[in-house]
Amino acid sequence: MSPDQPYEPIACALHDQLEAAATRRKVVTIEHRGSLGEVVRIEDRIEDLLSRDGAEYMILAKGIEVRLDQVVSVEGVAFAPGADG
Repeated sequence: MSPDQPYEPIACALHDQLEAAATRRKVVTIEHRGSLGEVVRIEDRIEDLLSRDGAEYMILAKGIEVRLDQVVSVEGVAFAPGADG
């Protein structure tokens, strides 16, 4: 999925997991889609979650910014865009 595509919100439960990880300030393993659609794996702390221009992002301690609908998994928990059921 290209970052130029419309943002697809993630489930509230997944957003809550990200907030909890940011609060704990623990290093977590994050897999996300890169600009070419490849899966990128990184270990870092989630510093902040923010909304901008109709999309949500996580800001990592290393300065990397990841759009939340590009997240594949955090700590082995699979993420998928879409509204809560």
